[in-house]
Formats: sequence, structure tokens, C-alpha cells
Amino acid sequence: MLSASIDASTLRDYWRAVGDRTLGVVRRDGPHGWDDGVDAARISRTIRTAGDYGPNVNADRVETLYGGMTRGWAFAHMALTHTFGHFYETNVVRGMLGFPGN
Repeated sequence: MLSASIDASTLRDYWRAVGDRTLGVVRRDGPHGWDDGVDAARISRTIRTAGDYGPNVNADRVETLYGGMTRGWAFAHMALTHTFGHFYETNVVRGMLGFPGN
């Protein structure tokens, strides 16, 4: 969760770490296993037990969404679209601070 004060260096390090981990998964798995279904137990652990999605996320909705996907589809969905959600969030914050939109 972002706070009122963000250290830009730490945020860049996080961005790099996520990118490195993403590339690591692709390199590790190569062309194998992407057509397999997403592991429902892992989704549940990630959302409900580890709390990685935060308290305001509808866990049932997320489990249903990813539960019907292949690993490849879920990975592509997250890797290719997740950042756009954050771009939206930054535009909302900009607007709340009174800056004009793009």
C-alpha cells in the first residue's frame, strides 16, 4: 500500500524486482505449463491467507476470474494489464491534488 510519503528510489527498486521476477518465471518455465489451469488452492492462499490483494478486494470475484484461466492467460493478464491500473490510480491522485488531466 502506498503511503503519504513515497521514496522514489525504493519504488524504482520494487518496480525492477517485479520485472526481474516476471522475466525469471518466463525463463524458468519456457514454453511449458502455460496451458495448465491456474491452481485454485494457490489463488485462495494468495488472496485469503497471505492477504496479497488487500482487505478491500472481493476475494470471491478474483478467485472466480483466475480460476477459469490457464496459467498463460493469467500470467499475460497480470503482466500486460496490471500496470495500467496503477496509471489510472496515479491520474486519480493527480486530479485530487488539483492537477489537470491529460
